Formats: sequence, structure tokens, C-alpha cells
Amino acid sequence: MNETEFEAILLYQWARAGEKVPAFPAIAAGGSRATCLHYNSNDTELAQGELLLVDHGAMKGLYCADITRTVPVSGEYTPRQRELMEMVLQIQQKAIELLRPGKLHREWNDEVLEAYKGIMMERGEIEKPEDIGEFYYHGIGHHLGLDTHDENVSDIPIAPGMVFTVEPGFYSAEEGIGIRIEDDVLVGEETNTVLSEGFPRTPDEIEASWRPSDRRRIHESSPGGGRRGLLQGRGPSGCRPCHRRRRALSRLKQDRRKASAPVPRGMPGDKRRLQGKRGLEAGGLHPLRNPGTLRDVRRPHPCHPDPQGGLRRLGQEIRRLRLCHQPP
Repeated sequence: MNETEFEAILLYQWARAGEKVPAFPAIAAGGSRATCLHYNSNDTELAQGELLLVDHGAMKGLYCADITRTVPVSGEYTPRQRELMEMVLQIQQKAIELLRPGKLHREWNDEVLEAYKGIMMERGEIEKPEDIGEFYYHGIGHHLGLDTHDENVSDIPIAPGMVFTVEPGFYSAEEGIGIRIEDDVLVGEETNTVLSEGFPRTPDEIEASWRPSDRRRIHESSPGGGRRGLLQGRGPSGCRPCHRRRRALSRLKQDRRKASAPVPRGMPGDKRRLQGKRGLEAGGLHPLRNPGTLRDVRRPHPCHPDPQGGLRRLGQEIRRLRLCHQPP
């Protein structure tokens, strides 16, 4: 896959959700290109074994989101990549804890930097505190609101109700690795709220999201139940049984519309009944006589939290169709 294709998938998903305007141009950087903070060429082929850094966000009601995840192109992290991911997650959690009302933005940034130096030295990534600049060379976060990088007045302290990005990273051009994990955090009086909590973040969650059999478990365990498509019984994208079920239900609805279509006035009774029958069986599909259509709808599948609910909806749809089958 090319980075351009991945960017196109992101834009397509935003458009499907009703948000055609992204908050900012996407960053889809594979391998060593992720060490460039605002890389946006997005035109290089991705290689197996690389990491893909994805920094993007949608816009809703004029307010922006800004989220970054670093995923393995092959679907699984190498031991080294997993080790670095866990280190970045560790400092991100610390940074969220240090984000408290009353501090200035620069004070928060300095506290996180000192904590990160200690973590990297404990893990053996650096020998001296000043070496951190070789692997981490940006601030911990920025204001988020009507603009992706919302206005920051340096002398105004952090206050409840403000939203910040928290985005530590690790960048090593020599290893061809660029990692950044970014979440949007609402500052509260007592505790903070991670607004982007529903997105897979840890290595285990991200690897599981690549495996269709584990997608339901990941999304059900996330706040809000994860992707809306799973809650509505549509299943994850690319699932063949779910696609067949959706297509079969679509056929049922199309046939119902054809059956209820108005018949021209003045047509004799026999012809009116024939016209209705043709409407029902247009294209050789009859929802009550074609077992393949109903089989695809009834087929149970682990992607659906409530397969019996799907059968109930099918029964309701069939009853409506039968009402349309009555001769005019």
C-alpha cells in the first residue's frame, strides 16, 4: 500500500461520517519519514516491517480533533518497536497526570521533559539527560479548539474546560523509526478526560484491530462501544458475511419499494396483479421464495452483538413485504 492510499481511506471514512472537511492535511509517514514532524507528501510505498505514523483529525461543528497513532504495516510490532511504543505510552500517561489547572503551559512542558529524561535513562535509551534532544524534539502538546493549533497566551494558566493535545514521541532516523501517540484531553477540576479514548492505542489493541476476530472485543471494551457500525450490526469493514447480509437486506428493501410502486390507472385487474408480481420479482429476486437471499440475512456471524435481533428485524421486514403482496 502507498501512503496516498491510506490518506484516501481516512478522508473517505470522514466523509462517510458526514464530515467532508478535515481539521488539517493528513500526515501518513512510513519508516524514517515519520521522523519529519510535519511530513505530508504521503506518496511513498509502505514496506513490511515498517511503522506507519498517522496524524489526522476530523472537524465537527467547527471544532477540530488532532489524533496520532503509530501502527505496524505488517500487523504486528517487532520486539524493539513494541518496547519503544510502551515507553512513549508511559510518558504520555505521566504527561496527562501532570496536566493540571493553575500551571502555565511552558511549566507543564518542562515537567514532562524532565520526567521523559528519567524514563529514557532508566530504559537505557540515553546516557545523559541532554541526549534526549536526539530522539525527542518538540513540545508535549498544544491548545485545541476552533483551530488545530489554537491560540496560546503564554501568561494565562491552564484552567478547567481547556482542551490540550498530549503527544510525546520517539524519533530515530538511524533505526528508521518515528513514533508519536497523540490524544485530545479535556482538563477537569479533579481529573482529566481523554476525549479520544475510544481509539485503539496500546500495542495489543492496535494489533488486535488488524485481526477481524478480535475487533468486536476491542470495540466493546472501549468507552462508547467503539465504532458505530459494530453497534448497528454492520460489522467491521471488509467482512464478507456482513457484506452479504447488508446486500441481502438491501435487496429486501428494494423489492418492497417495487411492490408498493403505483400501478397506472385503467389497467384491468389481471394486468394489475401481473404488474405487482413483476415488481416483486424484478431481476429474478423474490424475497419470500429465494432462499439464498434470506439465508444471507439469517446467517449468524461473530461481528454482530445480537444475531437474534437481526432475525427479529428480518421477521418484521418479511411481514411488511407480505402486506405488499396482497392483490390490489
